[in-house]
Amino acid sequence: MDDEGTTQYVPLERMGPVELASSAFGQTTSTTPIQMITAACAVINGGYLVQPHVVKQVLDADGNIVENVEPEVKRQVLSAETKRHHARLLTRSVNMTAADGKTLTGGNKTGYVAGYKAGGKSGTSQRKQALSDEEQTYYSSYWGFAPGDDPQIAVLVMLDTPHDEQGTYYGGRLAAPVVQSVLDEALQTLGVPKGVHRGGAGKGGDGGAQRGRLQCERRRRQAARIRLQCGHRARHRRYRSVSVPGGGHHRAAPVHDHPVFGGPLRGAAATLSRCRT
Repeated sequence: MDDEGTTQYVPLERMGPVELASSAFGQTTSTTPIQMITAACAVINGGYLVQPHVVKQVLDADGNIVENVEPEVKRQVLSAETKRHHARLLTRSVNMTAADGKTLTGGNKTGYVAGYKAGGKSGTSQRKQALSDEEQTYYSSYWGFAPGDDPQIAVLVMLDTPHDEQGTYYGGRLAAPVVQSVLDEALQTLGVPKGVHRGGAGKGGDGGAQRGRLQCERRRRQAARIRLQCGHRARHRRYRSVSVPGGGHHRAAPVHDHPVFGGPLRGAAATLSRCRT
């Protein structure tokens, strides 16, 4: 992507005991949002690292397909067993409830999306190293996906130096509700039905997941194609629109005054991804 930042990490030849320990919780590593969501989606798409790109199709002024851009799988980075284990944990952390079966108790409960059994993970990272606690500022982020048993879309929101009335800057507190709103809106727009996604994060087996997949497929066939209308921004006048990426495709864009968010978010970046390869 244009203007994309660079990654910082400790190379293997310089990885000593201290660097290894700090790298285990991300202290010595920095990534861009598109790199982060690309890696995170490998946890839920079968363990595959998919090359991100923005455009799925290019259409002419009459809506005819000029070019298709197919997803490119770079390599498999996780086994199927590891993928299932981590996806189950990520989903459980959002949907876990107390004994009453209603009160959410998971560490990422703020990312809960009613009817879709979403999964996700929050993040709060320092913006600069070697600063005192009083001087330090933070990035707050949250990555979520849904439905948990058959992911169709993933969203990453990163907030730059946020805080609320209480001075809180944690990703689970500030970024997760934004992701929750985007997932809920996007899944309904895509025609994914609520309440049929079971078996992906607990003891329910695969029956509910299979029913969910079949119903989702029927609804997707009926759903209108979502397009990003680009008008005068197209490089050639006959190109009027491009489709929002599908399976394995990614889109990164600044978020400003979007109707889903209910107003402007200064310094926010959102990344959307269709999960399937």
